[in-house]
Amino acid sequence: MDAEALIIVIIVLLVMLILAVLTFVISGSQAKAHRKKVSKTTTKTAIKKAPKRSFAELKAAMKAKIATSEDLKLAIDELLQNFGTITPKLGARPHPDFDKYMDLLFTICRHPNTNKHLIIDFEGSLKRKNEAYSQEIEQAVQRGLSSRGL
Repeated sequence: MDAEALIIVIIVLLVMLILAVLTFVISGSQAKAHRKKVSKTTTKTAIKKAPKRSFAELKAAMKAKIATSEDLKLAIDELLQNFGTITPKLGARPHPDFDKYMDLLFTICRHPNTNKHLIIDFEGSLKRKNEAYSQEIEQAVQRGLSSRGL
């Protein structure tokens, strides 16, 4: 009688294990399909054909944790093309609009799918387009990299 009970328990545990593995595999494939769907909508051709996205939409695209490095690159390129120039300084202090760009620099530095080329290119392009903010941009990148906690 004890052997029969042990066999029944083992069979029940195996069935539960099989169900858990199937659930894991199915949820993983659904997440993968969702990531593919998101990355397909942000291809270069989609950006060229799509109307110009707002600053807030580009910022949201950069903050999305599922964004790939290619998605980030496309969003950065579009941002630099359409919103690359920061409002001039107010005397010696930065314009309040610079805070939006500083937040973007932090976002790019902390994003899980970023790489050094994205950070360096974004920083360099912003510096070239906004020479007056060169020091502030460099400081923002340094703070963003420091906040990564690597």
